[in-house]
Amino acid sequence: MSEQTNNEQTNNEGAACGLARRALLELDGFSLDSFALSRTEFVVPLKSYEHARALPETWPAEVRAIAGRAADEWRAERIDRVVMAVTYGAVRDDHDRLMCVLILHHAPREV
Repeated sequence: MSEQTNNEQTNNEGAACGLARRALLELDGFSLDSFALSRTEFVVPLKSYEHARALPETWPAEVRAIAGRAADEWRAERIDRVVMAVTYGAVRDDHDRLMCVLILHHAPREV
């Protein structure tokens, strides 16, 4: 699994970022980008025999658990951020490998 924030994208435009961005843009024109939220993306590659669709209910249980734990840990470690939305996707990379994507859309916590 890989984790990346949109602040890191300028320095490290990797496949995981591109996949997560593609998943976000596939929401029929609706974009959370207009709210100026930061994103942290968790990308979990599937095994060759596993299948999934965009909704997390279709993801293999192990993949849901990995992504969920990672997102929970991220939230616990970043008490200065508030998650405003969560989006999901299942996309194929350039080598036709299926990957599940969980994206946290977050902003600074007001004090």
